[in-house]
Amino acid sequence: MKYLAILFISGTVIAQCSLGSSSSGGNSYTDKKANLSASDLNRIVQDIWIVEGGAKSKYPYGIEIRHHHYTTAEAKAICEHTVANNYRRWQADKKSNDFITYLASKYCPVNKKNWAKNLNNLLSRESKR
Repeated sequence: MKYLAILFISGTVIAQCSLGSSSSGGNSYTDKKANLSASDLNRIVQDIWIVEGGAKSKYPYGIEIRHHHYTTAEAKAICEHTVANNYRRWQADKKSNDFITYLASKYCPVNKKNWAKNLNNLLSRESKR
C-alpha cells in the first residue's frame, strides 16, 4: 500500500488528459503526448471496478494473482498502479493507438473480448455528464 501513498502524496502527476472526444472528434486516449491526471486515473479505476463486477465480484477490480484474495483497498491500489504503469508503457509503444485497447491487452484475460468496449462506453458516458 506504500506505493499508492507515494504516488499521490509526492504530488507526482502521472499525466493529464481530458476524457471524451477531442476537438478533432477522436478518442482522447489516442494522443500519446497527453498526460493522465490523478482524477482521470481515478475515473478509469472506478470504471474498471464496474466492468469487473463491482461489489459482487469475487475478485475486486479483477485482481487475482496466484488465486490470492486481496482486500478491496489492496486490489484498488494494484489496479491504480497497473493503469499508471501501462499508461507510461503505452506512451512509449510505437504500435498501439488506443490506450484502453492497450490496457485491455495487458490487464484482462484473452477471453474478455468486450472488456475494452465496456470500459470505453462507461468513460464516454461520464464525459458527457
